[in-house]
Amino acid sequence: PSDHLIYQKIDRIATIVKSDITYKNLEDKIKHIVDRIKGISERIKIPTLSDLGIKSNTLEIIAASTQIKNNPVKLDKLDLIDILTHS
Repeated sequence: PSDHLIYQKIDRIATIVKSDITYKNLEDKIKHIVDRIKGISERIKIPTLSDLGIKSNTLEIIAASTQIKNNPVKLDKLDLIDILTHS
C-alpha cells in the first residue's frame, strides 16, 4: 500500500485505542499505540503464546507457513519469529 494508506490505518488504530494525543512524529504515535495495546492486553489478561504452551520450534513452523499478504511492512521468517516470540 501507499504511505498514505498506512498513515490512515495508523490513525484509525489510534482512534480505536482512544489515542487522541498530539504526537511529535509518527514513531511516537506508533509507540503510544503499541503501549496502549500492551496495557489493554495485560489488564484483560490475554495470554501470550508461550503462556498457551507454544514452543519456539512451533513458532518457526508458524512463521514458515504464514503468508502475510496485507501487511504494509515486508517481513521475513526471522521477523515473524521475533514478533511471535514477543506475542
